[in-house]
Amino acid sequence: MALVVTAVAVAALGTPMLLLVAAGYVGVYLALGAPEPLLDTLTHRAATARERATVMSVQSLGLRICGSAGALAAGMLAANTSAAYVWALVVAVLAVGALVAAGLSSGDRAAGEASATTEAHHGLVLEHV
Repeated sequence: MALVVTAVAVAALGTPMLLLVAAGYVGVYLALGAPEPLLDTLTHRAATARERATVMSVQSLGLRICGSAGALAAGMLAANTSAAYVWALVVAVLAVGALVAAGLSSGDRAAGEASATTEAHHGLVLEHV
């Protein structure tokens, strides 16, 4: 009887923690996947159809190498300092990456607008010729 009561108590007390852990797990992977559409769009615009598979393969390899090196460095840094310091450093690096990506995206849009203006100008010149 004590085993059944203990099992029920553990299940009742453990369920909220399980839900919290599950929500955190889903939240982390949603946050990790959030920049993917931006990265895919930038890659699509920067590479021609012929080069795109190679670019994406190199990109994937680079992400894996940098991720592994970052994980090793973060572990060694956390062992010598604190986990809070490492998390603050990770947040700072991600913030810089987000700013760079936003700058690339706005620069790409400005280049596209300049190209459209140039094409429109050439169209007018050709009409007068």
